[in-house]
Amino acid sequence: MKNKILLTGASGFIGSHLLKTLAKKNSFVHAVYHKNKKKLTSGKTEIINCDLTNFKKTQELFKKYKFNIVINCAAVKDYNKKKFPKS
Repeated sequence: MKNKILLTGASGFIGSHLLKTLAKKNSFVHAVYHKNKKKLTSGKTEIINCDLTNFKKTQELFKKYKFNIVINCAAVKDYNKKKFPKS
């Protein structure tokens, strides 16, 4: 079975370097970014724009691709109390 790799935060510092490393290893990566696309083309890559704070969109992403490896390099850069209320 071929691995279905999801890399979140692919446009960030760590994510973009990890994407290049995975591409060198001939891995096919589904690279998710939110706001800053940069230059994300590295080898076998599908670039996906998704706001991971949107549960419905994230759920659709997982249902569509059925990933078996998830590497999370995403972070919340601008904390907004309205979007992330206290529990």
